[in-house]
Amino acid sequence: MLFNSFSFFAFLAVVLIVSRCRFPWSVHKGLLLIMSYLFYAAWNPPFVVLLWISTVADWFFAKWNLVTLLFPLTVFIMGAFCLFIGNFVFVYAAALGSFKRGYFDLVGYALLTPFYWALMSIGAWKGCLQLLFNPYYWEKTSHGLFKESTGDSNQGTGV
Repeated sequence: MLFNSFSFFAFLAVVLIVSRCRFPWSVHKGLLLIMSYLFYAAWNPPFVVLLWISTVADWFFAKWNLVTLLFPLTVFIMGAFCLFIGNFVFVYAAALGSFKRGYFDLVGYALLTPFYWALMSIGAWKGCLQLLFNPYYWEKTSHGLFKESTGDSNQGTGV
């Protein structure tokens, strides 16, 4: 489902109408959860399994209060502080370095560094899963002056 498609706008209209209805809070939460699953299923159906696992894990963490059992309040506050301040300092250093060198057009891109980290994490998980389930598969990326193979067995491998 593309964001500029008719099906997206129809889905958005249904979500907005349902979210404005006067349902009890528990019904309202359930409907929005189901609609989000439908939205992600229209984009990438295997992704819904990951969302379901995340939802179940969050429910168990909240039900059994596992966060406070695993992390005392002081440890949680110090960890959250280090997470936010450390990420801010890294992004600020990237933006400042671009600015000081005169690459003003790159300063805005330095703010996207956390999204790059998320994409690297997804790539690392994909690589780990491929290593486990398909270890002899190699996704080669053609770069630069790469020429398509003509099928001639006398040519070298190019490595």
